Amino acid sequence: MFFLLDIGHARVSAARLGEDVLDYLRNLPLNRVVQVHVSGPRMRDGRLFDAHESLQEADYELLEFVLEQTQPQVVTLEYIRERESLQKQLFRLSDFLNIYSV
Repeated sequence: MFFLLDIGHARVSAARLGEDVLDYLRNLPLNRVVQVHVSGPRMRDGRLFDAHESLQEADYELLEFVLEQTQPQVVTLEYIRERESLQKQLFRLSDFLNIYSV
């Protein structure tokens, strides 16, 4: 069985459980990941939620960690805001994907 890993959701789940997100991810069967979704979570009312905002350094660092542990067939950017920010994120993600041969 294979699965989709949504990094934004993983960050939210880890935060709600009071766990470090890397520990949370290490406890998942990352060898079964075939698809990765990445997005920018944000704080709202004192809680982290998956806002589909632009990626920040922490998001890229988690993506790098995940790509080192997995071999996904698909990486999807979940973003619903400005065109210019979308272009910047796509260029940076393209660099990541070339490094990790996704």
